[in-house]
Amino acid sequence: MQALARSAAAFAQGGYEVVVDGIVGAWFFDPWLDAARGHGLDLRYVLLMPDEAATLARARGRTAPGAMTDPEVVRAMWRHFQRFPLPDGHRLDTTAQAVDDTVAAIRDGLAAGRFSLAP
Repeated sequence: MQALARSAAAFAQGGYEVVVDGIVGAWFFDPWLDAARGHGLDLRYVLLMPDEAATLARARGRTAPGAMTDPEVVRAMWRHFQRFPLPDGHRLDTTAQAVDDTVAAIRDGLAAGRFSLAP
């Protein structure tokens, strides 16, 4: 996680807008916060979090080779994300959203200056 945060910071310092898409829970924040603070970067975080049933249904629908479809693993990860509190406004419930709606909500939030973890 430190390598990923440092790499993202290097690109951001180079003038690029950087988006990291992956499983980055609150338990991984320290390297990101350190990189943002150390380089004066604006760090934003959005957790896309459908309810448990939708999460399991989406996992079952995955068809890519190596895709995570094991319901027990998916359920365990979903519950793990529930255990770590986030600042208000960082969790986006995508249960009833189409992909385009989720993208619009993220874009609107970023444009409004929401989702900030570090200035």
